[in-house]
Amino acid sequence: MHRYIDKAVILIICVFHVFMVRFDINRVDKSYRIAIIGEFYDAISCLKNRADTKIFFRDLLMPNEIAMLHRRIQVAIMLNEKHTFDEIIQKLGVGSTTIRNVKKSLERHGEGYDLIIKRFQKLQDKKDEKRVEAHKRKIIQAPNIRRYAGGGLLADMLNELKIKKK
Repeated sequence: MHRYIDKAVILIICVFHVFMVRFDINRVDKSYRIAIIGEFYDAISCLKNRADTKIFFRDLLMPNEIAMLHRRIQVAIMLNEKHTFDEIIQKLGVGSTTIRNVKKSLERHGEGYDLIIKRFQKLQDKKDEKRVEAHKRKIIQAPNIRRYAGGGLLADMLNELKIKKK
């Protein structure tokens, strides 16, 4: 009896391995493939903010997988900036296959990359504006040294010294 259970477990593992681990979307019926992909997009669109997105992708993907997706976006940015394959490989440490795949995607459609790059740039610009404003507030709150030439730099130095003394 025990031997049959072992064989059943091995059979289940083999079936799981064949159907789940080696799942190939191109081997399923087209309508089912479209439904699977559509449901995935619907699930992603349910995420409301950065916190939701972070929690979901942390559960869905391993850190290396997230890094790989991030690298693809970086590759798209560099290709849009007309960097060569060699420059991209040197800077990002990605393979030429990854660069070719991203380049094909950009040539075929690329709207997704363009969308994420533009929105991310806007987000970065807003963050930069906030940093500049915070820096300006810090300078304005500095002592009266500001009225002298180069006073802003001295005020920053004084603020840094205050922080270090604390």
